[in-house]
Amino acid sequence: MSDVMIPSPALLEDVFKLKYHQQNKCFNATDDLVVLTFDDNYMDQSINLMLSLIRNNEKRISFICLCLDLSAANVETLLKMDIGIQVKLYDLSVEINTGRWSRSALLRLFTPWLLDESIAKILYMDSDIICCGNIRELFDMDVSYVAMGNEISGNVSETQQNTYRKLFPTQIYCNSGVVLINLDKLRTEFSFQDMLMQCVDICSKYPYPDQDFLNIFFDGKIQYFNGLCYNFQVYELINSCKYKNALKLCKLIHFSCGKPWNPKTDRRIIKLYLTHTEHFVMKSRIKKVLRKNLFVGSLHRILTKLKAVKSLLRKT
Repeated sequence: MSDVMIPSPALLEDVFKLKYHQQNKCFNATDDLVVLTFDDNYMDQSINLMLSLIRNNEKRISFICLCLDLSAANVETLLKMDIGIQVKLYDLSVEINTGRWSRSALLRLFTPWLLDESIAKILYMDSDIICCGNIRELFDMDVSYVAMGNEISGNVSETQQNTYRKLFPTQIYCNSGVVLINLDKLRTEFSFQDMLMQCVDICSKYPYPDQDFLNIFFDGKIQYFNGLCYNFQVYELINSCKYKNALKLCKLIHFSCGKPWNPKTDRRIIKLYLTHTEHFVMKSRIKKVLRKNLFVGSLHRILTKLKAVKSLLRKT
């Protein structure tokens, strides 16, 4: 067990201190609810995801933004949008090791207690996702605890996946970018204290903190949805014979590796993100990235040729 000090008993308000809570007039708790956790660095990507979900789904969707750090200007921007948005900002008083990932991602684990008790089920999504189709089937899924799609081995090494299979042979290792959560069930069967203690312990031992927690804590209780459809990790299959078929099938594209806002990313991935981009800020940003990508690609080809020439000269 980690030596991090945990209040005993750990009270929710001692660990997660609510700093701000506001919603706009469009927010409706009876809508389909999507939870996002992000900081200022992923503000525009999060808006882009929300707008793409609104465009592709006929039923009303409202969004709950759970954040540890968000500027006042960004909060104001969110609440002024013409879609249903609730913003909740927290301080996290316990140090939990999340490695290179933002601590904000941990908020998804504690949604049963951070959200209003009247909310029975939510759909969580990472902000580096874009919606390109109707996800009604996913919203309507009858989930007992949590539902996720399988992880693609390119993102988590085969050695690591084999380790998980030995430890937890009853389930497939899943990606946590899209998670359907039955809040009522979790509130009934688990306590906040137990969830927190195991979160601290698991995050200190495994490399993908929140994802590993979900796979380990809910071992044997995870339901599976079609990962290629509802959590298509495009980077992992882009050079595979399965890529074109997966692209036709998918409704949610997850840019888990090869971020489209990085000029060094494969140009096909950047263009795919732009195709489904709704937020004008991100459209402008990604178009600039595409121009930089041309320069980066040209420079890479020139350097490759120079290396080849130098190698040839050495041999002669």
